[in-house]
Order: sequence, then C-alpha cells, then structure tokens
Amino acid sequence: MSGAPKIRLRGILRAPLEALVIGASAGGVEALLRLLGELPADYRLPVVCLLHMPDRNDSLLADLLARRLPLPAKEAADKEHLRAGVVYVAPAGYHLSIESDHSFSLSREEVRHFARPSIDILFESAADAYG
Repeated sequence: MSGAPKIRLRGILRAPLEALVIGASAGGVEALLRLLGELPADYRLPVVCLLHMPDRNDSLLADLLARRLPLPAKEAADKEHLRAGVVYVAPAGYHLSIESDHSFSLSREEVRHFARPSIDILFESAADAYG
C-alpha cells in the first residue's frame, strides 16, 4: 500500500453522528481495513459494515477485523442492540437491518440487486432508524 493516498476522516470523526454505517462490494476488504484502521481505539460510535458476498459461505470478516483493528469486531446478532465502539459485520446470507430501537434485525428475504446481504437494505434501515 505504499504510495496509496492516506484516507482522511478528521471531519467525519467529529460530526454529531450516532453510528457509522459502511457498505462495500466483496472486493472492498482492503478499503474497509484502511478506513477502519484510521479510527482511534477510543472511537465512541457503533460501526456497522456490510460487504456484498456470496451467501453460501461463512464470513471470516469479523475475525479478520478483530485481529487487525484497535476496536472489537463481531458479527451482528438478531435483536442485539448496537454498542458504542464496536464494529459489527453482517453475517453471510442474511440481510442486516437496524431497527428504530437501534437493535439489529436479520432476515433471509429474497436477494436485492443480486445480493444478500444487501447494502441498500442496511442503508435504508439506518436512515429510518437514525433519521
């Protein structure tokens, strides 16, 4: 990654936000690592990540992030409430939504735009949950 431009998050980190929600294609693991690697160990927002990936495989993304980031990382669980300073990852084969009480909802609804999990479903639910 030498010569790659450094990602600048200074303005984002200080904005009055309630959660950081990120989506990427299956090839976005390296970008996700670079972006999340810029977060400080005392980052106080929940971080929700979703990668479009084949739903036939278990995801190792949470384990990879947990080993490489200063923040704890885990797969999101159904009905789990988001906690500050935790990086959550959508499980393979499930759509991930954020409910109005800021808990997760997992579903096996039909694929959307050829994907399950779907970034669109996560972003739409986050926008509804957080305004």
